[in-house]
Amino acid sequence: MDRKSRLTLAIAVILAFVAGASLAEFTERPLSQGAAALGADTGDAGLSKLEQIYAGMLNDYYLELDGDALIEGAIEGMLAVADDPYTFYYTAEEWAAAISDSEGVYAGIGIQVLDSDDASSMLITRCFKGSPAQRAGLAAGDLIVAVDGYPVAAALGGSAAYLPMPAAGSAAASGMPTNRTELLSYMRGEEGTQITLTILRGGEMADYTLSREIIHMNRVEYCMLDGGDGPAIGYMAIYEFQGDAAVGVKQAVDYFEEQGAQALIVDLRNDPGGNLDVVTSVVETLLPEGLYAYIEDRHGNRQEFYSDGDCWGKPMAVLVNGYSASASELFTGAAKDMGAAVVVGETTFGKGIVQSVIGLPDGSGYQFTTARYFTPSGHVIQGNGIAPDIEVALADGDASAALSGMIVSGEVDWRESDAQLCAAWQAAADMVEAGWTLPDSRTADTAAAGAEPDGSDSEYVRTPEQMSDCV
Repeated sequence: MDRKSRLTLAIAVILAFVAGASLAEFTERPLSQGAAALGADTGDAGLSKLEQIYAGMLNDYYLELDGDALIEGAIEGMLAVADDPYTFYYTAEEWAAAISDSEGVYAGIGIQVLDSDDASSMLITRCFKGSPAQRAGLAAGDLIVAVDGYPVAAALGGSAAYLPMPAAGSAAASGMPTNRTELLSYMRGEEGTQITLTILRGGEMADYTLSREIIHMNRVEYCMLDGGDGPAIGYMAIYEFQGDAAVGVKQAVDYFEEQGAQALIVDLRNDPGGNLDVVTSVVETLLPEGLYAYIEDRHGNRQEFYSDGDCWGKPMAVLVNGYSASASELFTGAAKDMGAAVVVGETTFGKGIVQSVIGLPDGSGYQFTTARYFTPSGHVIQGNGIAPDIEVALADGDASAALSGMIVSGEVDWRESDAQLCAAWQAAADMVEAGWTLPDSRTADTAAAGAEPDGSDSEYVRTPEQMSDCV
């Protein structure tokens, strides 16, 4: 996958902490200082040189060039100097797609997908409630092997395919997607148009023809777990800290209260992050009062974030894995430091940096990294992640991508198919049996008092090999 495609696919991760008013207030001062210092650092010489090269290329190159393309190339080159996968330029089309993704409203069929390891198919990890896909009978765990008869492997670059691969330049390949980004765009399409997916399920293939509709993504799903004679435990999967996630969490908590739940499991596996305002609301619903995170920039400016609302206050376990990133890690680190939950699963992704995302007048935009964030105790998330209290790995590392949706819908027996959830259930049940109560806010003033972070400033940024997308 090329650099730009990978960056586009990582939008769900890199939008973390960029849309909240609090962050905007934090970044305004250092950004303004940087702009004011431009003339002092470079004078007009740098900009004049850029203008001279632009004019020369536009007017004297032996072939006619697109002036807008030259400017976009210069911008992309400037941002690429940072050598940071979270710092880059959006074309107007990419910016519009990013906004659509963050709002959770788009035209498509209502599924979330993940590439298979061999790039021969796409795994459906969930179907949104009331979507064309759900109504047609598609389900988490299904494999998409072809789109309108065109093998998915041909677009993903897979060496194996479930259907014959069309020859390059053939009529069968004409107008079809040539890469992953084009495939996702093709699957979305226009409202009212149709698309046929070839689905592999249980060793058998079948075609499903769906009409694209306006999709409203639901970011939270929940249910009560059947634990036999054990305590009543609720299960909540948060897919992203965006859109309706905060409302969904509150609805889930109300439901658990009505059902007499004695404990809660919050599943953040494969949750790539989200919006600061949303995670703050979720923190205030589930975690106790106190400092839950702080951020610092290279100028030493620091902003602290506190929760001040009523919280769940009962035993809680948080499920994470290597694809739990950014806002997911902030919530997990806060829950762990505050003693409000036991963390189960695998060490998280390790994205603990903040991006500023800026729209430009022509509809394009750009983003760049401006700060790091820390857990209440000063733990450095960037490059380190959050280690679980109880480490449990799944036999199939990617299986959890589809498990949460299948558990909520009752398609699988979680006690037989999900070792991590079993461990989380046992941990929560043990807390209930032990008469666990919420401890005093033991870290509320730790970082505020000037505690030193527990790690060095890591410049190492990992990018997930697989990120899920919605179509």
